[in-house]
Amino acid sequence: MLFELIAYILSFVIPESNAWIFSADGSRRFADNPRFFFEWVIKHVDQDCIWITSNKSESLKRGFVYKYSLMYIWCVARSRTFICSHSHYGADISRFIRNDSYLVNLWHGIPIKIMKTYKPSLIRRLLRLKQYPNLTCVNSLFDQQVFESNFFCPPNTFFYYASPRTEYLVNNQNKTRSILWAPTFRESLSEEQSLFSALLEDSTVSLINHSLSEHDTILYVKPHPYTTISSKHLREKLSSYHNIVFENPYVDINDLLLNSSCIITDYSSIVYDAYAMGIGICIYLCDLGQYSSTRGLNTDYSSFAKSSGYASLLDAITSYLTCSPLYKDRQLSIRRFISSTSGYHYKQHSCKRIYQEIICDTTP
Repeated sequence: MLFELIAYILSFVIPESNAWIFSADGSRRFADNPRFFFEWVIKHVDQDCIWITSNKSESLKRGFVYKYSLMYIWCVARSRTFICSHSHYGADISRFIRNDSYLVNLWHGIPIKIMKTYKPSLIRRLLRLKQYPNLTCVNSLFDQQVFESNFFCPPNTFFYYASPRTEYLVNNQNKTRSILWAPTFRESLSEEQSLFSALLEDSTVSLINHSLSEHDTILYVKPHPYTTISSKHLREKLSSYHNIVFENPYVDINDLLLNSSCIITDYSSIVYDAYAMGIGICIYLCDLGQYSSTRGLNTDYSSFAKSSGYASLLDAITSYLTCSPLYKDRQLSIRRFISSTSGYHYKQHSCKRIYQEIICDTTP
C-alpha cells in the first residue's frame, strides 16, 4: 500500500504521461481480458503500455514493471489511464487512483455467481479517489444490471462488447483431443475436497484414465487460482496417470482453453467462452444445493443445471468421448440457456472497439 500511496501523492506534482497502465487479479497474474487487450494494443497501435506485476521475475519482460519498485511509483503517478479486471475502483493497479483519471474495467467473466455489494465510502469521496470506472465493459444487459446493483455504476458508463479474451480464443483456437476440467472457486477447504474427491479415489481415477486412454484424449485439470486444496498432493497423486494432467492453478486458463475440444465446469463464466468457440460444454455440479445457499447464483442456474448437468465427473467425460445422444441433447440445452438468460452474443473486433471508445473519451 505504501508504494500506491506515494504514487498517488506524487501524481499531483509530477508531469503526466500518455502511458496506459494495465493489470489483473491484484497484479498477481498476466492474465484475462487486460492481458489480451494489452497484447492487442501493443501489436496494432502506437500507444505506450505498461503492465504492473507483483511477480519479480515477470517484471524483467519488456513493458512490465514490478509493483514494489520506484519505477512503479513513477509510472503510476504520471499516468491518467488505467485498465483492470478484478476491481471496480482499480485496485489491481492501485487503491489510490485519482477520480480525475480514466479507469476501464474489463472484468474477468460474466456474473453467474452472486458478488459482494460495494458502496462508495466517505473516505474515498473525501480523498477524491475512484468510486467506479469511467468505462465498464459488459457482454449484455444482464451483466449491466448486476454491476449497477452491486457496484452502483451509473448507466452511462457501460459499454457493450465481447471480451478481448473471447476474441483471442475464437480467432486462435487450435482444437486438440483434450478436455479441460475447470471448476470455479469454493469458499472452504472441505468444499474443495468434496469437489476433487473423484481424483482422490484410486478406483475412479483409474476408470477415468482408462476411458481417456481408449479415446486418445488428455484431461487437463485446472483448479481456480484461489484454490485452497493442496495442488502438490494432487499433482503427485495423478502423476502416474498418463492421460490426466494437473495444471498449475496460476496458469492463465485461456492458454489451456485455446487447445481444448471440450470443457467441464460448474458455475464458471468460462461456459460463455466455450459457447463462442463452438466447443463441447459439460456441466458437472457436485454441490449445487450447498453452493446456491452459501454463495448464491444470479441466474436461474439451479433448474438448468438439474436438467443439463452430469451426476459425476466420469459420466461427463464418458458422455463427451462417446458423443452419446444424451451429450448431444445437453449441448442444445446448454446453448439455449446461455443465449436466453444473458442475451450473450459474440461480436468481433472487440479490442478495436474498446480502444476507439477509450480514445474518444480521453481525447480533449
